Amino acid sequence: MPPPGDLASTGNGDVDELLLGGLRRGGTNALVTGGEPFTPKDLLCYAFVNASVERGESVIVVLVDRGGIPEVAENLRLLGLDPERAEESASIVYIDAYSRSIQVEPASKLAIQIDSPANVSMTIKAIDSVAQRLRLSGRRYNMVLWSLTSYPYMLEQHVLLRLLQQVAQKRKNEAVSPYTSWTRGGSSRRGSTRP
Repeated sequence: MPPPGDLASTGNGDVDELLLGGLRRGGTNALVTGGEPFTPKDLLCYAFVNASVERGESVIVVLVDRGGIPEVAENLRLLGLDPERAEESASIVYIDAYSRSIQVEPASKLAIQIDSPANVSMTIKAIDSVAQRLRLSGRRYNMVLWSLTSYPYMLEQHVLLRLLQQVAQKRKNEAVSPYTSWTRGGSSRRGSTRP
């Protein structure tokens, strides 16, 4: 088992126990929380963000569907985190590929805005840019991709794999713990229930 500093708590003691202490930084695991629609799987993502910020780490939060920054901020507030303060201090850095895609005014002036979740090249560039900025500032960071659910509908398989490679493999080389959520059922063009 790696030393405690090489593990990132998920923010949930039971999940940490199953993972033998947490997510292995730079390990082969990226945690994907999957489940049926309208189940509380996103609570694990919120707990992971909260635990990371409480440890003094930054979190890159990539939003690609559903409620966007207001929903994330409200749920983090319920956990006792001040999301606006966390964003101002770069403890949370949002990459918002959701708001503009549904023609909604972005909820944060600090967030990096992407025109559409389908613009994978810009999303990857934004992730790389934020990651480099955090590394240069000496901040340890984690990443949450919210969520994979809509991607099988909008992306060709090779494009989705390219994005996932960025989320998992490239961040592994930077000792980052990636985390994502995915809703089971009907999320694939071929009827598969796997991301």
